[in-house]
Amino acid sequence: MLMLISYALFHPVAYIVKLNIELTMADLIAKIARSTQHTATLEDNEFAAQKIEELHIAEVALRKKGKEDVEILQIEHACYSST
Repeated sequence: MLMLISYALFHPVAYIVKLNIELTMADLIAKIARSTQHTATLEDNEFAAQKIEELHIAEVALRKKGKEDVEILQIEHACYSST
């Protein structure tokens, strides 16, 4: 019974603290997103394209060998293609 009362007293406080932290983080992320300029240079794009091509070549080679490491390469490919 005492545990139920404790939960009823402290759960709303814990929820409000958690919500406050989340809202503060969202505000900070928004400030950072507004303040930074997203400029990709030609070199950055060429580097990313080169890495994607290397991963594609390695993936094709592994498929020819029948290896199961293709999933790892696909994850890396997804990481590089998002840049």
